[in-house]
Amino acid sequence: MSSNKAQKIILIMPGEIGLYLKDKLPPLIYKATRDIFSRLLQKKVTLPLSVLALAPYLQKAGFEPVIIDGRVEDSIKRLNEELDDKVVFVGISCLTGSSVFFGLQCAQHVRKVNPKIPIVFGGVHVTLTPEQSLRTSEFVDIVVRGEGEHTAAELAKCLTDGGDLSKVDGVSYKKDGEIIHNQDRPFFSFNDQLEFDYSLLNMDNYDLSRFLYQSERGCPHRCQFCDVLVVHRRTFRKKSAEMVLKDMKGIYDKYKPDKLILVDDCFFADFKRATAVIEGLIGMKLDMKWHASCRAQYFRRTTVDFWKRAKESGLVEVYVGVESGSQKILDYIKKDCTIGDIKSGVEQINEAGLTFMTNLMCGFPGEEKRDVELSMDIIDKLRNGYPETVQLGKIFLYAPCPGTPLHKKVVEAGFDPPKTLYDWGQFRIGHRSHTEWHPLVDYLWAVSVCSHRGVPFSWKTARQRLKRLNIPGVVRDMLGHIAWYRWKHRYFKYPLDVKIIDSIDRFFYLW
Repeated sequence: MSSNKAQKIILIMPGEIGLYLKDKLPPLIYKATRDIFSRLLQKKVTLPLSVLALAPYLQKAGFEPVIIDGRVEDSIKRLNEELDDKVVFVGISCLTGSSVFFGLQCAQHVRKVNPKIPIVFGGVHVTLTPEQSLRTSEFVDIVVRGEGEHTAAELAKCLTDGGDLSKVDGVSYKKDGEIIHNQDRPFFSFNDQLEFDYSLLNMDNYDLSRFLYQSERGCPHRCQFCDVLVVHRRTFRKKSAEMVLKDMKGIYDKYKPDKLILVDDCFFADFKRATAVIEGLIGMKLDMKWHASCRAQYFRRTTVDFWKRAKESGLVEVYVGVESGSQKILDYIKKDCTIGDIKSGVEQINEAGLTFMTNLMCGFPGEEKRDVELSMDIIDKLRNGYPETVQLGKIFLYAPCPGTPLHKKVVEAGFDPPKTLYDWGQFRIGHRSHTEWHPLVDYLWAVSVCSHRGVPFSWKTARQRLKRLNIPGVVRDMLGHIAWYRWKHRYFKYPLDVKIIDSIDRFFYLW
């Protein structure tokens, strides 16, 4: 494999407003302002775990991975620097929504510069929609379904050696006008995951105070709205407590993060392992906080003393997906927890002195106003009862994720899903556009916006903003007061102010 050492695999994490503006501005204006946009968009983001995970497997196979992160750099400029005859393929990782759009823009540029370079899409969205992604986009040659670590390395070898793509498990591809789906690749032991090579990134671009880390993959539960259910097929694969502690100490010694964010779907699913990690962290006495997720039903087997011990290890936040205040809805989406479980969790976390974090959703088939009101009630109880230890996000509008069990039911209820990969790139998660099928769409949309933006107006804050000439901030505060009034009085008719708030949010979403 010595001949492969100079051959490159370009891995792209899409996400750049400059690419969005390319389609929205006249060419001359776009080119003249490109550098300005790039400088404005330099911001600290979290680590791109999806592409970082692939790199060591490509390195082990003898290839040189090059990571381009469009969230912090000019993707097109980097592509122009890296695209040459040594590139085996360009891999693009994407989630449903704008990530798909930015990824397609990058793919289009690759095709323009060198039509012979294979373009490979991976990530959750194309895993759920491989047939549509390949059939509806000329810029997608191959799709890597599911976990890409071993598939990417094997695919690179196959393309380099002129091998037979049909022998590569876990890929879908085009051949002679047909779409071919190879058999799924078996899940690998996550405890054997290769160590990340952070030197592939300019770490100055990333928010290392909130360092992302993954200790397990998959989820044993059956929530009907969740893509994890489909992608990981209810498997739950984890690193051992010893491996987790080794990784945590390595990250702490090198980067000294303020907080380690475990991106696991359910860290506490293996209670014995979680306890071992907690005790190990206490023994190591690392001066590092950490954050993890917990399902509501797990509180049936925990106690306040357990969470106090977890706090001693550095745990500061526990995220729990409450989803709804209506037991009817929780049962419908197969959350397999009760309102009592949620209440117990809040009480345990509060008494232990930790922060309970959560979001909710609305807009499910069959959901009625009473169900939404129950979600609003539970938010009010959390805000008023635990103001110091509960951190609430918002009530999101349910976004029908393709390929999931609930997506099929939403289509039956009237949702018209995007027909092409490009259309999925225009899909705005959390916006009313994907909830038009619901008979309560106006009400749901107003509730969602007000749940997040409803804050009483403060003259002190307004004066501070005016001193800085932050007029848009004052306008948003005034609108926020109206949203707070709506929420308080449960009045969501004639939501002109909600439309204005949404327009402002849309503006900042693009910028």
